[in-house]
Amino acid sequence: MLAEVSAEERLVAQRAAEAFAEYLQAFAEKRLQEKQHSAGAPLGEPREVPPETVRLSVEELLARAEANRGSALSSDARLRAAGARREAAEAEARFPELMVGLGYWQDPRMRPGIGVTASMSLPSLWGPGRDRIHQAQEEEAAERAARDSVRVDAQGEVTEAHASARRLLYRQREPARVG
Repeated sequence: MLAEVSAEERLVAQRAAEAFAEYLQAFAEKRLQEKQHSAGAPLGEPREVPPETVRLSVEELLARAEANRGSALSSDARLRAAGARREAAEAEARFPELMVGLGYWQDPRMRPGIGVTASMSLPSLWGPGRDRIHQAQEEEAAERAARDSVRVDAQGEVTEAHASARRLLYRQREPARVG
């Protein structure tokens, strides 16, 4: 199902989710300020108000962040490109390259000639192929580490935002203290 959603639709959904989260946080802060300002006033009739919070678990939020974050998507693309470069370097180093050429030349002082050339590389015996493989493997490892860093950053931001929302909800539910 995620494969059917375009990148533009994901971006729109991400922006909507972020706007909704900002709205919830602003609403909770406003409610907290109202309770703090009216601590000395009569409370009035009790009201049944459902808590305004994110109804997704932290794991679901993390999965959505990984699936919809631009930095995660670009990091995945860079990792796939590094993997393709590694595979290409391995293929170049493993398989010999064969070349056959046919040439015709004509010098005004000599008679025309035809030439045939053939060459073959032997990458298993010598050449920079092994170095390219090692370099490509290192680049792929670096991109994998960068992807893990993006994942850790997303996890930190999501858990921090979730904890902040829960903290605001807890403050909202606390009874006003008359002091």
